[in-house]
Amino acid sequence: MEEVYRLAREHFEQQTARLTGEFQLQQRRYKAGMIRFLLEARPLVVLTSPVVYLGWIPFLLMDLFVGGYQVICFPVFGIAKVRRTDYLIFDREGCLT
Repeated sequence: MEEVYRLAREHFEQQTARLTGEFQLQQRRYKAGMIRFLLEARPLVVLTSPVVYLGWIPFLLMDLFVGGYQVICFPVFGIAKVRRTDYLIFDREGCLT
């Protein structure tokens, strides 16, 4: 029975590797640079793009504030420091496994 599971897992891993390669080729084929994007996109899409990316600013400020708060206040209150990587995942691939 273990042999069947091992073979199935190997087959799954081979299929995953093959599809990953195909997806990467497809992504490179359809990837558009900034100039091409600006020339081909609808005007409203181009105008709203900065608004989408401005969302990073509050996120980064919040991260700096929380990090500073932990470094400054946690020792004063006797609270153990927390590793951010234990609670935040920035890697999409890590979420899927």
